[in-house]
Amino acid sequence: MDIKSVQQRLLAIGYRLPKFGADGFMGAETAAVLSQYQRAHGLPVTGQPDALTLADLFPPAEAHKMDRGVFYAAVRSSLFAGKLTQYQVEGFEVLLNALEADRDDGTPLSLDHAAYMLATAYHETAYTMHPVRETLASSDDEAIRILDLAFARGRLPWVRKPYWRKDADGKSWLGRGYVQLTHKANYQKAAEKTGIDFVGDPSLAMVPEHAAVILIRGMDEGWFTGRTLDDYLDGVDESDAVDLAEYRASRPIINGTDKAAAIAGYALKFEAALKAAGF
Repeated sequence: MDIKSVQQRLLAIGYRLPKFGADGFMGAETAAVLSQYQRAHGLPVTGQPDALTLADLFPPAEAHKMDRGVFYAAVRSSLFAGKLTQYQVEGFEVLLNALEADRDDGTPLSLDHAAYMLATAYHETAYTMHPVRETLASSDDEAIRILDLAFARGRLPWVRKPYWRKDADGKSWLGRGYVQLTHKANYQKAAEKTGIDFVGDPSLAMVPEHAAVILIRGMDEGWFTGRTLDDYLDGVDESDAVDLAEYRASRPIINGTDKAAAIAGYALKFEAALKAAGF
């Protein structure tokens, strides 16, 4: 078992690696978190990914574990025009690990919640399934330049103050993640909720495992607009027409009614793929 997989599992079940995240290296931060996990689970405290710890972290697959091959076959056909890249699959793996870890951790996600989260990530990342910067820029400076130009041309009438411009500490609070986390106050909220230092280093919101936590907990707990998935989705698998209407109504969790119909359609397709795979 490689160290990065261990780190990803720890992050997915709620442990914190605020400085380095899932970097694939066995350092002091990972050792400390492994020790914390071992104490909590009554294991010998070694600070190492030993056999007993790995067996506890990665229990044998249970009946509810989804068949990812079936899932990928379904979304490849319904949402990706017959082709998925390895990069997209790697992004999906982070999200699916996080969704299933939430189920294993005693707070199960319903099928409709999981489907709408995936649909939101699909839309917000321009189908890449990886965290992105606002404007899909490849760097903060490029994103700032694009946003400044749009603001100067009057294309962002809802923006009163250009939140993306670097502050006195040289930090930009532009949107980042599977769902766009913007403004310093929202980075502070995410830091308080997760224990990850998004204020000290806003770029941590681009780490896939961290971005997945923001997506899942943010939509479940109403971090973004005060509205939650439970406000719109009843957790009941109903007819496609009823589910589609519920998905369409759910967009205010993130952004008013922007692209609500399109995202609802994506959610219905993700729901079918998850159901077929046994989620």
